[in-house]
Amino acid sequence: MSMKVFTDTDSQFLARVFQPTASSLKMEPIQTVASNLQTTANQSSASALQMTANQSAASALQMTANQSSASALQMTANQSAASALQMTANQSSASALQMTANQSAASALQMTANQSSASALNATVFQTAASNLQVTIHQSSASNMNITLANRAVVDESAVLTVASSSTYAFGATKTVISLSKFSFLVKGGTASVNVKIQLSPNGLTAASNWIDDDTVTRTLTASALTILTPTRFSKFVRLAAIQAGTQSASLTVYYQGQV
Repeated sequence: MSMKVFTDTDSQFLARVFQPTASSLKMEPIQTVASNLQTTANQSSASALQMTANQSAASALQMTANQSSASALQMTANQSAASALQMTANQSSASALQMTANQSAASALQMTANQSSASALNATVFQTAASNLQVTIHQSSASNMNITLANRAVVDESAVLTVASSSTYAFGATKTVISLSKFSFLVKGGTASVNVKIQLSPNGLTAASNWIDDDTVTRTLTASALTILTPTRFSKFVRLAAIQAGTQSASLTVYYQGQV
């Protein structure tokens, strides 16, 4: 069975196919404007099932495929604007399952694949803007499983920190890093030497009693030098602390960089 639908106007589009025996099933809905697009395929025996949906504008796109025996299942969805994209595939026996979703703008993207036996499972997601991305894969036996997630959310900020005392520390902005998997301070020295260190806090309040030095060694940063400091302990809040190493003040350039 082959099924192709092309429409260039708004619609609440539904494509549903139910096959009780083996076939080379294909479903290809293509929408060029916003719609509530849904595609559903259920197969009770082996087939070369393929589902392709392409959307060039926002929509509540859903794709669902259920297979009760082996097949070369493929599901592909491409979205060029924001949508609540969902892709679900359930397989009860071995198959070459592939799921691919590409999104170029923010969306609540969800991809779910459940496999109860061995397969060459591939799940690929590409997101170029922030989204509530969810990818769920369940495999109950060995397989050649590949999962690729691209465009991780990152933090990239910079600020100037003036260090004007040899007896009192100057502090950079408090950073919330609880959701980051990696985080570092890159510090560029000014016209005089300074000592720099990282401090941690559970609540981010300004009182000194709420902060403790990280285990990283205090660094002496000479004029115009560059150093990097990464916390060795985990806490919700971090900040950079700096003090004059001599008698001259200095202005540091502090880079905050991390990734989810």
